[in-house]
Amino acid sequence: MMRRNNTTDRPLPTIEFHYPSHDEIAVMVREAQQMRAQAIRDSARWLWAFLTRRRPEGAPVGRPAAAKA
Repeated sequence: MMRRNNTTDRPLPTIEFHYPSHDEIAVMVREAQQMRAQAIRDSARWLWAFLTRRRPEGAPVGRPAAAKA
């Protein structure tokens, strides 16, 4: 592994990171929980609609004819 020599006389810049405040974190967590709850509600509605959809009268309950062949 090669090492690079730092020949500059000036010090390396420090990396600064500003952490969000506790209030900002609480808001982000609340938003994430609301988005998750909405996604679960949407999925449940879709699943309920899929499972309870009306089928045409006289339609076979079993497999379609193409699958039987």
